[in-house]
Parts: sequence; C-alpha cells; structure tokens
Amino acid sequence: MRSRGILPEPDDIVIVAIDESSIAKLGRFPWSREYTARVVKSLSAAQPKVIALDVLYSEPTDETADEALSDAIKKAGNVVIAEQLIEDRETSELSRSVWLRSLSAIEASAAGIGHVNVEAKQDGAARELLLRLADDDGDSRWALALETVRVGDGLNPDEVNETNRFVRIGTRRRLAFQTELHRPVYFDDRLRENCAASYFSLALHFRFSAKIEQISDWCNF
Repeated sequence: MRSRGILPEPDDIVIVAIDESSIAKLGRFPWSREYTARVVKSLSAAQPKVIALDVLYSEPTDETADEALSDAIKKAGNVVIAEQLIEDRETSELSRSVWLRSLSAIEASAAGIGHVNVEAKQDGAARELLLRLADDDGDSRWALALETVRVGDGLNPDEVNETNRFVRIGTRRRLAFQTELHRPVYFDDRLRENCAASYFSLALHFRFSAKIEQISDWCNF
C-alpha cells in the first residue's frame, strides 16, 4: 500500500461520523435512537445503494425510540447493522463464543448483518480483522464491509462464496493467496483497506475510503 501511494477518494461513499462537533450539539453519546432513525430516513431519501450502521443496538432503551429506529431501518430496506462476537462465560472454567445480537425488531428489519470484531495489537493499533467469524454453534457473519458490498449490489446471502482460491461476491471474483488458518483484513488509519479473507486461505483485496460528514447535519431538526 505504501508503494502504491495515495489513491483518489471515491465520490460515491460517505461516512456520517459520530464526531466531537456532533457530541457538542446533541449531547453525550449514546444518544436517543430517534436521532439515528432521523439519519436513516434522511440518508434513505437520498437513495443510496446501501446504508451501514456501525453501532451495536443490543440493549433496549426507550421503547418509542427503539421502534422508531427499527421502523426507519425497515422502510429504508437496504440497511446493514453490526453485531459482535463475544465470550460468554457459563462457568468460571468454561466460556463460549456467542453473538451479541441486536434487538429482535432491529435485526428483523435489517437487510444484512455484519460483524465488527477488530483485534488491537500490543501498541493499541488495530491493523486487521477477520472477514468471517462464527460462534460456537457455527452461526457465522461476514465482516460489516463485505456485507455492505453484498447488500449494495442487491445480492442474496448465498451469492457470496468462498473457494480454495477466490472469494466471489456475485460476479466479482477476488484472487486469494495462501495464509495461515485465518484470513485477516489489513487496513491503515486512513480507512484504505487491503482485505484478506477469513477461514483457511483466501485474501480479498479492495479499497475503502470516504468523505466524512457530521451525524448532527443529518438529523433534520
């Protein structure tokens, strides 16, 4: 990536960020989910191919706000939500990997679900993630970025496949190279990613960058 140099920023991807300016305007995070519902409605009105929400909605809050968010996600029809794989310690000696799932109404309303597990190194920097993760029952999730591509391309879940040499997303085919047991996704702090797939051996290469806007600008007060 260093030898490749800086690539031009695409004009069709936008990050609506939870930044300091938005926190100053809307108050301490987490905010009411009615704010997120407003953002989803505003974004949906612009007719994007897909909307990805990189926030966990696993705990209930105000019932009205939770319903507003699930309704906005359902009406948009192209929203991908985030879930996280965690260790659930059943006893002091045994733990299980389970999904920290979204509220059932939000999960049922989403067009896709992607994992957001990122492992930090000893220096605190996050440089890789696994493209696919599964819990101890074999229930798997693709990474949020890949699931966002799938939904944006209008593909069914079974149209994303792994082979010994490729990850195939619809008609897109990405050549892989041999790695260890896991296939990590590598990225730098400029959100420019080199993706290597999870499970057995594949690597999927693509770039992600974006214009960044404040979430408060999309709340439509």
